[in-house]
Amino acid sequence: MLFKHMLKANRVAWLQYYEKSLTYSCVERLSQLNSPLYLVYGAKDFINHHLRFYQNYPHQLTVVKKVSHQVLTKEWKVFNQLIVSFATETFK
Repeated sequence: MLFKHMLKANRVAWLQYYEKSLTYSCVERLSQLNSPLYLVYGAKDFINHHLRFYQNYPHQLTVVKKVSHQVLTKEWKVFNQLIVSFATETFK
């Protein structure tokens, strides 16, 4: 189903997205954050090295076991529960 859906996508737009994502960085703007930051990563994620950029800024981090960067799709129940808990605690 996902494959069929992706075939409908604008391939030029996706190529541009991936090309821009190779060079995009928001690290220099982290100091401008003024909202609670909640990071959710998969334990098998290959981009966990980005976590070091957040160490100087207030944040909460959860690492979900047995999943890579697809936390939203592979562990959506866990993710939804984490977000509800974070929002409930943060915005009481």
